[in-house]
Amino acid sequence: MYENLTQILVEMVHLGIRMGLIYMDLILEASTRFRHNKEWISGFKEEVKKVSRLIKDAIAFLTDVKDIMKANKQRIAELTKKKGAAAVLQVRRGCRSKPTDG
Repeated sequence: MYENLTQILVEMVHLGIRMGLIYMDLILEASTRFRHNKEWISGFKEEVKKVSRLIKDAIAFLTDVKDIMKANKQRIAELTKKKGAAAVLQVRRGCRSKPTDG
């Protein structure tokens, strides 16, 4: 279940990065059309800085998610070696093994 949620989150971040790149492209296109207006150009530069910062943060987030998923896979592999497949199934089930109300 958590892997599916993680995949959805990763896809949303990828989409955000793509949208940010499209937005930056639009800003750069507009800045070439309005290059005579220095006030607008400085505003465009600020927007590009903001978007590029957001994209860098998103890429750092994706790297963190990748590292966490890799660590989880290693943990499951270690448990498989030590305790066998039954222990791994219990770890993977996690909260699903608890009784539910209703």
